[in-house]
Amino acid sequence: MRTFSELEMDALTEAFNQAFVVENRPGAGGTLVAPALKAAEPDLMLLDMNMPAMDGVEVMERARRVQPDLAIIVLTGHATLDSAIAAVKWGAGDYLIKPDIVICRMPEPDGTINALGPIVSENEAQLSSLRQVNNESPILHASISCKWTLRSDRAQNARSEGLNLVRNRKGRLPHVTVILGEQLPSRIASIALGTGDIDHVYHFALPELIETVKDLQLGDAEDSLNTMIQGKRLRDISDLPLDLVV
Repeated sequence: MRTFSELEMDALTEAFNQAFVVENRPGAGGTLVAPALKAAEPDLMLLDMNMPAMDGVEVMERARRVQPDLAIIVLTGHATLDSAIAAVKWGAGDYLIKPDIVICRMPEPDGTINALGPIVSENEAQLSSLRQVNNESPILHASISCKWTLRSDRAQNARSEGLNLVRNRKGRLPHVTVILGEQLPSRIASIALGTGDIDHVYHFALPELIETVKDLQLGDAEDSLNTMIQGKRLRDISDLPLDLVV
């Protein structure tokens, strides 16, 4: 499975001659950003905010000294108000919250599509992204946000992660889902019930949560869980792989 940064690079290089990625991974960091920018002279910097050697704010500050007109896009899994304000201060063109997990499928060769009988040829489906002959890029299938517990900011971030991808998609809507370990049904309801931005919310221990609420005789909490489950808003994590098949 390819990383989110790799998928972003595919899309960005279609619009820019060269992109410069500064991200949080082993061996990555912002300490060498100045000499690297001087050598590469990129059109765009794709920047993570939390890095071991230097945070994204300091990277932006150094980058502006080297290349004042550089386009900067902040892409972070740890969004905070302070980092968003800093991104605006240093002229970031966008501030995006990246998903925890992105699932893509690759286009299929015509031989696979026609395995059970003729469906496509050189004269049909010439624009379909599912055909490998028309498209070599991965097809976005699902965005999954993983939150151990929920607060109001985490609930909003979970929505934003998927919706950023939805707004910039070049095809059908992907699955947008959230996996939780939250213990309080009232907090789960803050994201499971609402505007319909999320397909479903999946709890990693839903049967155990239901049993605990019953044992503690928490009537309101039990009613809330039943409402979410019967309304097809809350499911167990074991349902997720099957739901993502289609």
